[in-house]
Amino acid sequence: MEGASHVRLLGKPEDGDYFIGMPNMYARGILFGTMVLELGDTCQVKNDQTGIVADLDFKTKGFFSGGYNAIAGDIKGPTGNVGHVSGYWSDKMDIQRKGTGSKETLFDAHNAPITPKVVAPEDKQAWNESRKLWSKVTAAIAKKDLDAATEAKTAIEDAQRDAAKNREDQGETFTPRFFELRDGEWRPKFQ
Repeated sequence: MEGASHVRLLGKPEDGDYFIGMPNMYARGILFGTMVLELGDTCQVKNDQTGIVADLDFKTKGFFSGGYNAIAGDIKGPTGNVGHVSGYWSDKMDIQRKGTGSKETLFDAHNAPITPKVVAPEDKQAWNESRKLWSKVTAAIAKKDLDAATEAKTAIEDAQRDAAKNREDQGETFTPRFFELRDGEWRPKFQ
């Protein structure tokens, strides 16, 4: 995966943005067995405002041993090492703080509060809203029909490429509704 995600904690706007690099994704079981997608290699989470940097290692399952979704890494602040993160990003992650040596749960997928989604019904959505646009892909994935999902995804991408070419041919500029170009990067428009 390429690029980076920018996350802003709305409850802590003074922290600024967290920049999250993307680890690689691997597909296992393509030729035989059950296909599994897994994250591997390293990524960095960085906050220029607070000076915090986390270098994370997404560990892939070994051929004979190990588990899926393991993660480990060190967190550093402006004055040095803050602590060490370990566990599974899809299950439970702990942080062991430097100095005190205390270990506490950083994230627990089984006990994390779930915020319900608020989404308009598909029949009330515009043609290009995610749920409506990607509904065939989502349905195919739910049925575990990767061929149909790929076919539906390709149709969407081809239509988007055709629309971009038509805009270019007509000299039109696409203006996103929820994003704006700032400092050479597309950023969300906060209201």
